[in-house]
Amino acid sequence: MQSKNKYLAYFAPVIMIIIGIFLYSVILPARYNKVISLMDWLFSGTDNIIATLRSADIVLGQLYRILFTKILVWVWTIGFLFSLFWCGYTVQNSKEKSGEPLLTENAKRATLARIVNGAEKYYRLHKNNDDSKLIYKKAVALEAQFLACGEFGYGSPDITELENHICNELVELEKLLSDESYDYAEVNDKYIRIHKLLEEREAMLKHY
Repeated sequence: MQSKNKYLAYFAPVIMIIIGIFLYSVILPARYNKVISLMDWLFSGTDNIIATLRSADIVLGQLYRILFTKILVWVWTIGFLFSLFWCGYTVQNSKEKSGEPLLTENAKRATLARIVNGAEKYYRLHKNNDDSKLIYKKAVALEAQFLACGEFGYGSPDITELENHICNELVELEKLLSDESYDYAEVNDKYIRIHKLLEEREAMLKHY
């Protein structure tokens, strides 16, 4: 269904152009025996349209018909502009997955939650330990950074490979924090490493 919607978005402007050509070259001339510019239909008053048709005696009795046509042209114009926006939005957000990361989004979020919870638990037990407080703050900051970086799996194979590396580092960090006697320097280095890898991924995505 998503693929069908994507292709429909691509062809929507073309469909609206075809409808517009048919409306402007067939329907409107057949109704009034004269071509009136699109700008007149959109912005001119009814009096100007009557003057253009030069058959006021006939047209005055068709005032509602003219108003209906103006509404019809406005609806088409709005539909055409919407189709352009829809197409552009779809093109901008149509990146296909280049591969499956080692951790799904749910697994990644669960891993981050365990890291934060583990760091918080250790900090509550050792509130006088400045290192434990710093590790907890880093865990919270790391979770926020992951949430802001977007879903993994979109981009070039090189980006996916880097994302898998990041996932491995994240799993290793969780293992380090699962040991209450963890080495602060080792955990801190892991935080710094993951942070730099995420920045590298962001730079690669900008050039993708």
